[in-house]
Amino acid sequence: MKKFAVAAALVLTFLVLPSLTFPVAAQTHPDFSGTWIFNKPRSSGLPYLMSNLKEFTKTVSVNQELNQFTVTSFLSLGHFEPKRGERGYLPFRFRDMTFNLDGSERKIEATGLLPEALVSAQWKGQALELVQRLSHQTSSGVVIHILMVEQWELSDDGKFATIHQTIDSGLGRQDMILVFERK
Repeated sequence: MKKFAVAAALVLTFLVLPSLTFPVAAQTHPDFSGTWIFNKPRSSGLPYLMSNLKEFTKTVSVNQELNQFTVTSFLSLGHFEPKRGERGYLPFRFRDMTFNLDGSERKIEATGLLPEALVSAQWKGQALELVQRLSHQTSSGVVIHILMVEQWELSDDGKFATIHQTIDSGLGRQDMILVFERK
């Protein structure tokens, strides 16, 4: 009887114990933190302004933390003629967009010409999905609802970020693939 009890205990140990201690694999996600420079030749589906201005540049600064993802974009449309034939650059800095990485929506206040936005983010496997919902009222009173969805992916070597961007609005849909190189 004692041998039977020992044998039963061993069988239970080998059958039950592994199921209790089976390690759960931790999900690790790519880290997009840093400065990224727009790579126009690798990008596709660009709108007129981005594809036709020779000096169009876009730089993206990303701060990624455990629960938040903050993006700051800088645009330059190239040279322009301000006054008396002097040449200058037309740079823009967009507002910081901070996303909660748990999928919850966050309200971004309106600033300057940019309307209020509701933003959210969540991981979809190794890709990070960023969603922006905003409404813009034109001078004639027409309200245009805009939905922008971005799927961020990091190359295996960490040197390139590819953003699959879709913008839906009352003006139609624009699909782009934006490639950025880590600075």
